[in-house]
Amino acid sequence: MGSNGAYIPNRNGTAISAFGIHAVIPPATGGGCVTTGPFKNHTINLGPVAYAPQGPNGGLGYNPRCLVRDLAPGFSNQTKPSDVAKVIGEPQDLYNFDDLLESLTGVHAGGHFQMGGAGIDAFASPGDPVFYLHHAQVDRVWTIWQGLEPEERLRQVFGTSTAFNTPPSANVTLDTQVSVDLLAEQKQIRELTSTVDGPFCYQYV
Repeated sequence: MGSNGAYIPNRNGTAISAFGIHAVIPPATGGGCVTTGPFKNHTINLGPVAYAPQGPNGGLGYNPRCLVRDLAPGFSNQTKPSDVAKVIGEPQDLYNFDDLLESLTGVHAGGHFQMGGAGIDAFASPGDPVFYLHHAQVDRVWTIWQGLEPEERLRQVFGTSTAFNTPPSANVTLDTQVSVDLLAEQKQIRELTSTVDGPFCYQYV
């Protein structure tokens, strides 16, 4: 993961807004550029989008700057092993699984809020390398949950094709096409719900 950002005292909270959801993230233990560890010279180029001041073109333009982190131990209370076990063990369908996982007090949001900096920007958070560790864990939790009842859960879908239905969109089905633009050809959701079937071939141990 590397290190925290340099500590900046006397800061206000950061108001974030994405997918129709608004929150204020309080300042934590860093707030400045990462100056030590493997990512001390890491540059991010996208954003900010979800908080002010936005980068060029609403945050979508080229905006090279240092990697900022503001590690927030308080949000680790959302990502305890017992919280992860609850997400895996309690929901019996994808609706309730998603509700637990994606709540602002859930393990997905908690992992982002712990990072601070780019991590709290729903659009630019992949600029922080720790994003990929976090989202591998999110995928792993979903995969473990599916594996408890694979015949039932590997082909379950829920919700619309936009995050938190913002903007409003149609409900997805197993036949809904998923586009990742230039990264790969379109696939149906039914081809993407398993880590060992379709185009994927990996397992978590």
